Amino acid sequence: KQGYYQGVISRRNLLNLQRKQLILVDHNEKTQCVDGFEEADILEIIDHHRIGSLETSGPVYFRNHPVGCTATIIYQMYCENSVKIEPDIAGILCSAILSDTLIFRSPTCTPQDEYAAHQLAQIAGIDIEVFAKEMFEAGENLQGKNAEQLLLQDYKVFVSGTKLRFGVGQGSYVSTKNREAAKQMLEGKLEEIRELERVDMIFYLLTNILDQSSEVL
Repeated sequence: KQGYYQGVISRRNLLNLQRKQLILVDHNEKTQCVDGFEEADILEIIDHHRIGSLETSGPVYFRNHPVGCTATIIYQMYCENSVKIEPDIAGILCSAILSDTLIFRSPTCTPQDEYAAHQLAQIAGIDIEVFAKEMFEAGENLQGKNAEQLLLQDYKVFVSGTKLRFGVGQGSYVSTKNREAAKQMLEGKLEEIRELERVDMIFYLLTNILDQSSEVL
């Protein structure tokens, strides 16, 4: 019958299908990737975490440094390629370093992180101590959040061995009042969130920035 012919397809059409291209930043584990990453081409990985279980279809550029924050590596890449950092981008990168290193108090913080943060703060025109205090106080604000939103605000899933999946959330606090309020909000809700997240175990770290300690729920 006429009207049914739509065209032809060859093997070359199938081989030349355009796949989305990804650069993974600040993670290299498949449990932390965006949905559908298996159908994409991973071009690069830029990270500061342990090397996880991710497999790629071909060789990739993999840059992994033992520093306190991936933003420190990004800053170094800007410098290496002589690319000017705009003030708003500098502010974002500086914020990331201050957050990841807990204002340089984290045991993972290195001199490279501190140097990068101070250089970025200068570009962004911010005072690190004043800005960091405002940033963490804003992050502590629990208004309008439920227990699930609080736990998932900074949350990652890890795999131990071949089967055990566990989720870890973390909140960093300078205020004792807000830290205790977050604890009360989460107590009694972790099992419910664990089931929603479909993990075997779930943890939340209540981190006290000032005395560099964490309570684990």
